[in-house]
Amino acid sequence: QCGMVIQTLNRTGIPVLPRCRGLFNISAVRDIIAWCQVIASGSFQDSALYRIIEKKSDYKTVHSIYSRFNKIEVTPRFDALISDPSIQDRFPILKPILESIQNFKSIIQKRSAGEMIWDITQHLDILKPRAENYSLDDHCTLLNVGNLLKRAQDFTRRNRQNHSLNAFNIYLEAVMRSGGLPSITPASYRTQEGVIVNTVHGVKG
Repeated sequence: QCGMVIQTLNRTGIPVLPRCRGLFNISAVRDIIAWCQVIASGSFQDSALYRIIEKKSDYKTVHSIYSRFNKIEVTPRFDALISDPSIQDRFPILKPILESIQNFKSIIQKRSAGEMIWDITQHLDILKPRAENYSLDDHCTLLNVGNLLKRAQDFTRRNRQNHSLNAFNIYLEAVMRSGGLPSITPASYRTQEGVIVNTVHGVKG
């Protein structure tokens, strides 16, 4: 809901001061990590795939798809969808998503975490539109996506023996469980005025 309000304000040219409380609270960063989780079969791959599908369609569509699964089924949702042509035919939005994931899975052994994160970022077309628009929210997103890219590159340099996306996923999961990482807040946020967008839950008390 906050995202919809922020997007509308940005389209009308009204500055927004979004909450940048943590790296993993940045929407674009969460999108990249969701793809990492599904491609490298991470611990949160099922909820990550839910996010990916919802981003490409809407809540109603992804809810209809996931409601077909038995909640106690241990088969990863990606594996279940890729092996079920009938559900792909019923929801055509799935085919390009599943094909893209398969393409990334096919090269995961040949590329480092740094290379894979960059490829995912390019695939999602995160950088160019935000660099062109460059609102306050875009500035925050660019800085923090850059932060994630740098962490992936640093991880690759530090772990020459195992710098795969699978290993980077394990690192990210450990960081998320330990409380996450701070986000980078643009200096302009402290000098420019704008609308503060928050939730009732976020401001209670």
